[in-house]
Amino acid sequence: MTANTVCPFPIHSDRVCGRTVAQRSGPGRPRVYCDDPKHNAVARLRADNRFRARAQQDADTEPERPVTERVSALAAALDRLGDLKAQLLAELADAEQLAADVADLDLVAAEMRAVEAAADARVAHALAAQAAAERDAAQARRERDEALELSEIALDAAEEAIAGRDQAVEAVSRMRADCDRDVARVSAVADAELAKIDVELVEARTDRDRIIRVAERALAEVRAHCADNHRLAEALGTRMPLRAHRARQRRRAARRAA
Repeated sequence: MTANTVCPFPIHSDRVCGRTVAQRSGPGRPRVYCDDPKHNAVARLRADNRFRARAQQDADTEPERPVTERVSALAAALDRLGDLKAQLLAELADAEQLAADVADLDLVAAEMRAVEAAADARVAHALAAQAAAERDAAQARRERDEALELSEIALDAAEEAIAGRDQAVEAVSRMRADCDRDVARVSAVADAELAKIDVELVEARTDRDRIIRVAERALAEVRAHCADNHRLAEALGTRMPLRAHRARQRRRAARRAA
């Protein structure tokens, strides 16, 4: 079979693909079509039938002729049989092509290289992920150790704070007890002083009332004596100087009060 240099797949009724066909270096049938997976013998046969049917539809413009139509139908049936044969042959050609591709050492080697490259990439990715996981684990261990150390420091500080709080509570309790004793003592002293002051106030009020009564009696006596002296002076026709008279009256009142 002669190897094609360009792809013969029909893309129009009067045009083919025309792309260069890369030939294999190993054994097997030569390649007929380009690298496009849609370009193969079966697809070519279907495209040819489609373009031929379209051309037939464009040509069916003559008047009806029964015999001619039956001849044409027979010819079409024979063409279909030929098409079926061609399709089977195309299927066989594609199968041979695929079998040759499977046996192509270059393709096998290329696929093996691609598989090895993908495997190497996955291994490298796995190793990188493992290294990252190990770094993350180491970082997590360091953070855990730091957290444990900080928690121990926090526990020690909490214990010291609790001890300080207990000491402060005890000191406050002692101060409160001392204050209560001082308040009780001062209250007792204040109550005693207030009681003493109350007694003294009662005594002072009593003395004040007694002095007032004495003064009122003395004043009444002075007034009575003044009235007597006034009447006596009027009777005798003489008047003692008012200032001297009042002075004598005060001395008398003072002697009575004493």
